[in-house]
Amino acid sequence: MTATLPTNTPAPAPAPALEPEPGPRNEPAPPPTSVAPPRLYALDLLRFGAAMAVVLYHTLPVVALRSFVSVEDLVGHPLAKLSAYGWLGVQLFFLISGFVICMSSWGRRPTQFFTSRVTRLMPAYVLAVLITAAVLTLWPDPDPNAHPVTMRRLLANLTMYQFHLGQEHIDPVYWTLVIEVTFYVLFLGLVVAGLTYKRVVAFCLVWTVASFYAQASHSALLSTVLVPTYAPFFVAGIVLYLMHRFGRNLMLWMTLAVTFALAAQSVIEETDARSQRGDQINSTNATLALVAFYVVMIGVACGWFDWIRWRGLVLVGALTYPLYLLHDVIGATIARETLFVLGPYQMLAVTLGGPLLLAYLVYRLWERPAARWIGRNLRSSFAQMRAQGRPRS
Repeated sequence: MTATLPTNTPAPAPAPALEPEPGPRNEPAPPPTSVAPPRLYALDLLRFGAAMAVVLYHTLPVVALRSFVSVEDLVGHPLAKLSAYGWLGVQLFFLISGFVICMSSWGRRPTQFFTSRVTRLMPAYVLAVLITAAVLTLWPDPDPNAHPVTMRRLLANLTMYQFHLGQEHIDPVYWTLVIEVTFYVLFLGLVVAGLTYKRVVAFCLVWTVASFYAQASHSALLSTVLVPTYAPFFVAGIVLYLMHRFGRNLMLWMTLAVTFALAAQSVIEETDARSQRGDQINSTNATLALVAFYVVMIGVACGWFDWIRWRGLVLVGALTYPLYLLHDVIGATIARETLFVLGPYQMLAVTLGGPLLLAYLVYRLWERPAARWIGRNLRSSFAQMRAQGRPRS
């Protein structure tokens, strides 16, 4: 799972009619100019908030268990109550991802889209897999049901498609990445056709309807391709970006309302399943959280948060992905290995701070230089392919 922010944010344009007249908006957008429009810093903050929600959801129960206290005793009742819904941070990630991927893809060629996605996802992911595998090898999980890190499992995890290859995730949070990549593949088809207002609206409508039938058919293949459980979140993000870029109209509001209805059903089903496994949560609170996500993202689309301009949020947003990848297994290992050594609050500080520091080091020392190297060489590869494809005189 993860959403990424481009450097530039296209400025909003007037809203088109439901059937726009012929003109530039009906043609694929031209390549971006060298003028950098304002960045949506609020999205960086939202991404980090979503990541921290997931981190607290995973970390607080582990630290409480190792400290022989309840989560309420560790952090107080209000935070304990909120953290029980931290798993919804993933749904917020997907909502943001739809907005950001549509925004960053406008005016880009398919090769540029492919390069941007690879350079964003793979460097941090590959290193996170290797680090997590090393941690599990040096400090094995004593749980008899834990899966050992074998070479086959490690290699399968490096592809991001380990589950489809019959292997367990080295870190359970990796399941979201397959969903995210599936969205990228679907959206790539739209990028190949050329992004226009009408084509993107059609894509949203077709994916929404198709995912509904995929879920109703109980087809494993269609569910794998169309990810009907999470499609409404991505579609909602795309629709919100269209509102941001072109303005609001009835078609977009209706589509957004449909995505909310489907997303709410997905959240309620997930809440019921988690409550049956022992989580102290209910569907009413989960739905209210979803309402808050939609309201905040509508605010981003409408410019309510354009006053947020702190440049430090660029770094905060950049840490979101490596932190998400590194916090779960490594945090649990830290808590397990510091048992009887640290008190509950010291253990909590180390369990939260250790992955955050590691995420910063991964971003600064590996992710940025690796992304530049991969991007430069992929662009060179595509240039060579285009040159070889030209007819020789």
